[in-house]
Amino acid sequence: MCARHGSIASPWHGVGLSAQAVLHFVVIGMAELFPLYASSPTGLRLHEHEVGLALAPLAVSLFTFPFAYVALEKRYGARAMLRLGWTAFLLVNATLPQLRVLRDTPALLWPSLVAVGLTRGVGGNSSFPSISLLLNNLLTENLGAVNGFALSVSSLSRAASPLICGSLFSAATARGESPIEALPFYLLCVLCLLGMWLSTFLPPRASQRRTATQPGGAPPVEDEVHR
Repeated sequence: MCARHGSIASPWHGVGLSAQAVLHFVVIGMAELFPLYASSPTGLRLHEHEVGLALAPLAVSLFTFPFAYVALEKRYGARAMLRLGWTAFLLVNATLPQLRVLRDTPALLWPSLVAVGLTRGVGGNSSFPSISLLLNNLLTENLGAVNGFALSVSSLSRAASPLICGSLFSAATARGESPIEALPFYLLCVLCLLGMWLSTFLPPRASQRRTATQPGGAPPVEDEVHR
């Protein structure tokens, strides 16, 4: 279909909406899998209070990194920050299944969990504001309609993620400790790579800041610096 910048049918908006749906699936999948894996007899075998402690670095990162995000987004643009978020999530999901070998060595396990939590927070703080900026910067009209549709798609993704990831984890651990326990984490890794690939199709102007004279979500004029 012919794509105007403000139309929901724009292929750029389709890419952005798809990337946002994948992002929500990954984030909710991690929120579902981490406590299951951390407390599982076939996983990290942490007690309930230890699972809470393992999540503390995530809270610290979520609280502090937004201050750095403002400066980084201004310097490198929203597309680069979105890719940083995808990279952080990829590292988290690739690393978590490997921590099982450290569960009997707390001196190594806990620093690793701290690093994972901090990285996960960086991913969340980099990706969510960036995908919103990218979508809105492509719009000249229908801002409310497109954002409402994006939230609806994301809600469906958030609803499906715990069902799929939890079911995969249960099936993988049904017969005890097994290498396939990492399968749901590797599914999220694949989705992170898909998100990175989708971000390459967003036009450079999507990462530009709007000027004061531009209405709504209008993209910047052509002579502004591309990021």
